[in-house]
Amino acid sequence: MEFSYVFADRVSWNKKKTNFSENLNEELIGLDENVIGQLYFNENKIKRIDEDFFKNFKRLWWIDFSNNLIEELPLFNVEELNFSRDKIKRVNEDFFNNFKKLRRIDFSRNLIEKIPLFNINDGNLIEELNFSRDKINRLNKDFFENFKRLSSIDFSNNLIEELPLFNVDDENVICNLNFSGNRIKSINEDFFEDFIQLSSIDFSSNLIEELPLFNVDDENVICNLNFSGNKIKSINEDFFEDFIQLSSIDFSSNLIEEFPLFNVDDENVICNLNFSGNKIISLNKDIFKNFKQLSSIDFSNNLIEQLPLFNVDYGNFIRVSNFSGNRIISINEDFFKNCKKLRRIDFSRNLIEKIPLFNINDGNLIDELKFSGNKIKRVNEDFFNNFKKLRRIDFSRNLIEKIPLFNINDGNLIDELKFSGNKIISLNKDIFKNFKQLSSIDFSNNLIEQLPLFNVDYGNFIRVLNFSGNRIISINEDFFKNCKKLREIDFSSNLIEEFPLFNVDEENIFNVLNFSGNRIKSLNEDIFKNFKRLNSIDFSNNLIEELPSFSVEDEDELVEDVIDVETGVEVAKENKQEKASVGRRPSLAGPNAAKIRRPLWWPGRRQKIWTAELAGQNIDGRPNVRPALKRTATLGARPVAKNLDREVGRP
Repeated sequence: MEFSYVFADRVSWNKKKTNFSENLNEELIGLDENVIGQLYFNENKIKRIDEDFFKNFKRLWWIDFSNNLIEELPLFNVEELNFSRDKIKRVNEDFFNNFKKLRRIDFSRNLIEKIPLFNINDGNLIEELNFSRDKINRLNKDFFENFKRLSSIDFSNNLIEELPLFNVDDENVICNLNFSGNRIKSINEDFFEDFIQLSSIDFSSNLIEELPLFNVDDENVICNLNFSGNKIKSINEDFFEDFIQLSSIDFSSNLIEEFPLFNVDDENVICNLNFSGNKIISLNKDIFKNFKQLSSIDFSNNLIEQLPLFNVDYGNFIRVSNFSGNRIISINEDFFKNCKKLRRIDFSRNLIEKIPLFNINDGNLIDELKFSGNKIKRVNEDFFNNFKKLRRIDFSRNLIEKIPLFNINDGNLIDELKFSGNKIISLNKDIFKNFKQLSSIDFSNNLIEQLPLFNVDYGNFIRVLNFSGNRIISINEDFFKNCKKLREIDFSSNLIEEFPLFNVDEENIFNVLNFSGNRIKSLNEDIFKNFKRLNSIDFSNNLIEELPSFSVEDEDELVEDVIDVETGVEVAKENKQEKASVGRRPSLAGPNAAKIRRPLWWPGRRQKIWTAELAGQNIDGRPNVRPALKRTATLGARPVAKNLDREVGRP
């Protein structure tokens, strides 16, 4: 028997799944016998459910009543219950008594203040409990005693101040504990002793000030510890000694002032250390000595002023180092010498004034360098010479005034250069000559006044150019001539007065042009003629007084409808006979709908192409009831009203 039931304005149904989400019904009535497996009544205004509502659902195993106004619950017989975001204040102790197949329970985001000792069947299959974001302030020590299959517990973001020593079955399989976002001030040293399968512990965002040396089983499998966002000031050096399977440690955003020399097992598998956002001033050179498997180090946002030459095993696995947001003034040239596997280095937001020529291993794997937000004034021309695998370089927001002609390996893999936010006045025409794989260049927010015709390899891979926020007055018409792969160009917020007729490659794939915030007064009617794939044009905040009738290549069927939301300028081509029109939004339905793509910056852009069949619906087919969004755009000094949501079938 198939199921079909008219409910409000829309029905979505099949043999297995029924969805009544986002309707306005306040009370539900029963349905005839069927084979429905899943029911979704989320995002309604349901206040009450009749106890016989599910009487004839023989195959039902999943119910979702989240985001309603339900205050009281009847008894159901299903595998999964979702009552999140309702207004439930109390759950009856017999609520789960008749559930033989129930596995997952979600009562998150309700108003529950007290959890009773539930009467449940000895053979219950409950695996997951979620009572997060309620108003629970206390838990009974016997709460978990009868949950034989329970594996995941979430009481995050409640008002719990104290945790009892829970009585749990000797054969319990609880592996995940989440008590983050509560008001817990202390934890008993025996709290984890009976949780023999526990693997993940989360006590982040509480008020914990001190941690004891926990008594844990000798064969414990705890691998993740999260105590971030507390008020911990110190950690005992023996804290990790008995955690033989521990792999990830997070003590970020605490008040820790000193990082001790931890005593850890010789065969420890700790790979992630996160102590960011503390008050650590210095680090001992031997702190990483016994961490044999360490791969990620995060000491960002501390008060570290100087880094020692760490003693690490030559075969260490450290791949990521993050010391951003500290007070580091200088780095020793041998700092990375023994880091054989290091890939990413982040020293952004420090006080570094000079970058040395680092001594690094010939077989180094470093592919990303970040030195943004420092006080660096100069970069040595040989700085990148020994970085064989380097791909991304970030020296943005420094005090650099000149970019040298870097000596780099012919087989270099550098594809991203960032020197934005510096004091660079000019660039040498040969600075990019040896960058064979370069795809993204960012020199925005500098003091550049003139751009040379850069010498770049004809087969270059440059895709993104950003010279916004400079003092550029003019651009040579041959500037993009050899940029065969260029897609995005940003010259916004400069002093450009004229937009030239650029000489570009016939097979160019330019996608985005941004010349907003300049001093352009007029545009030539042929400026877009040679741009075959142009998708987005922005000339907002200029001094344009009059627009010509733009001409585009007649044979080009790839030029798309494009409109700038700030100016109302549109470049459109719907067929071979029709030229561009100005001041209207392109049609998103009709014979040319398949060719039209909404620009990336267009508000409300969706991945699915909008056609007449889809108009008036969301991506999943639901009716669209979002109100029209109105804005005022500016063309020169004249306001032009634009309605950004005027689409077929939409209000």
